[in-house]
Amino acid sequence: MLLVGIQDFDAALLAMMMFVEPVTFIARPYEISSSCEGNCGKYWSMTVVPSAPMSPRYSPPALSADAIAQLKADVKARQPLTIVVLGGGRDAFAPEYGRSTLRPRSLERLHYGVWLARETGATLGFSGGVGWGDRSGPTEAEVAEHVAAKDFGLPLKWTEDDSRDTRENAIRSVALLEQAGVRRAVLVTHAWHMPRALRLFNAAAGGKIEFIAAPIDLAPLTRGGAVDWIPSAEGFERVRYVLREGLARLAGD
Repeated sequence: MLLVGIQDFDAALLAMMMFVEPVTFIARPYEISSSCEGNCGKYWSMTVVPSAPMSPRYSPPALSADAIAQLKADVKARQPLTIVVLGGGRDAFAPEYGRSTLRPRSLERLHYGVWLARETGATLGFSGGVGWGDRSGPTEAEVAEHVAAKDFGLPLKWTEDDSRDTRENAIRSVALLEQAGVRRAVLVTHAWHMPRALRLFNAAAGGKIEFIAAPIDLAPLTRGGAVDWIPSAEGFERVRYVLREGLARLAGD
């Protein structure tokens, strides 16, 4: 059994690459500090890198300040532009709120979408239904509409609430954008989800709409030293997400 510090996102990156591309392992030694209480010595950390240059299969970087400034200029020039936030789950009923609410992943995406809309002046939309086999309660887009307006103070311009997965997010959102005459859109989702989401949206658009990737959750989890190799709940959760993305790719989604 292999037990490593999963909070080091290198492990999650390895899990993803196992499905999509050859990798190279780079080992580097480092010393434990003098406060290691008897466990001192030389340890090895491992970094995983693609054997080939990074491809669109991996998440693009976060939007830079220059890129955001350019989007703002485009909006001022009245170029049709919108922000598409992808849903990441909702609870049909949250007792503490007395109503449905978004799960953490969806809230994180919506939060960034709202911030980006305020920074650029672009319109904001949300795509998300109720998921496969779940028909109880309001759709995720309906919940997001309430949260955006009541909690974040920025009403959504449009919603798509019939989709059940990322592929349907893409197909149904693209149809709405084409009807509205939108030719450029900013796509917001987590970094581990972005490669597949961007591929599906580009395929659904068939070149008629340019999608600009705006991934979130790119900050490293590592703190340095041996503590990075201690397994954590957050690390296992991230690996789970990445493995799911790999399986989705294998399934053709």
